[in-house]
Amino acid sequence: MEHKRIALLIFKHKENELTADEQCELNEWLNANPKNRAYFNKVSDPAWFGQMLDQFFRAAKRKVYKKIRRRETRRLKFLALPTIIGWLPGKDKFQVTTVLAHFT
Repeated sequence: MEHKRIALLIFKHKENELTADEQCELNEWLNANPKNRAYFNKVSDPAWFGQMLDQFFRAAKRKVYKKIRRRETRRLKFLALPTIIGWLPGKDKFQVTTVLAHFT
């Protein structure tokens, strides 16, 4: 049986939306192989499902942060160089200035 079809049947089973024919189809698959039953029991466990969601969201969060860092690095056009304290023309005192360098 096709994996997508089994996934749909398991989902519908969890939502109590299986028709009689679909329930028979799922039962057939469950009885066909002990591994099928073990898989069904594993994915039907709320704790397992919660762990999978946690892993998915952690991976998605890392991917988003990485994408943002890349985007922001590309957009960075000015870099603040160390502050230079020096005498500015027309001023009677020392003044702090920050030099910006443009990188393209």
